[in-house]
Amino acid sequence: MSIETLQVVHTDLQVRGGLKNIAIADVSEVSAVSYGSSTHTITDVTVTTAKMFDLKLGTGSLSSSGSKENGSIMFENTISFYVPNMSLAHYDALISMIDLPIAVWAEDYNDAVYCIGISEKYNESSDFQGHQMYAKVTSVEGGTGAALGDESGVTVTISAMEGELPRLYTGTYTPAADGTIAFA
Repeated sequence: MSIETLQVVHTDLQVRGGLKNIAIADVSEVSAVSYGSSTHTITDVTVTTAKMFDLKLGTGSLSSSGSKENGSIMFENTISFYVPNMSLAHYDALISMIDLPIAVWAEDYNDAVYCIGISEKYNESSDFQGHQMYAKVTSVEGGTGAALGDESGVTVTISAMEGELPRLYTGTYTPAADGTIAFA
C-alpha cells in the first residue's frame, strides 16, 4: 500500500484519544476467535468470563512499538491504565491475573475496540490457547498520595509481544453495569 493514497478526512480531525474501559480475560476463557479475512480485525470471539475496568478520562492508553530483525517484525503492544480508589474487588481481580496469559480488549472514546493478546500471525496452532502471543501484566504501581487532593489508586501496565499491531474488534462489545462484558 502506498502512503500517497492515504487521505485525511474532516472526521479524522475530530478523533479523541484515550481509553474508556478495559476488558481482561484469561486466554483459557477465550475460544472461537474469528479473524477478518481481508481486514486487520477480529470479527467474533467467545469469552466465558472477563473482568472489566472503567477508566477515568485521560488515564488509559494503548501504544505499539515495532522493530524488524532478520526479516521478521515484532510489535510490543502496551496498555496502561489507572484505577482510582481501589476496592477489594479491584485488588482481587488484579491479583488473580498477575501470572496468567491474558487477552485484553480496550475501548477508546471513538468506540473502537482494540485487542492485544490475540494474534493470528506466528500462531503455531489452530487452537487459540496454544498460541504464544498472549498478554501479561508487566507492572502494577500503586500509591495513596501524600496530600488531601492527591489521588489514591494503581497504574497497571499490560504488554504483549506480537507479530502484528493490535487488531480492531468488530463484534458486539457491550459493557454492563455489574462489571461484565457481553461479547458476540
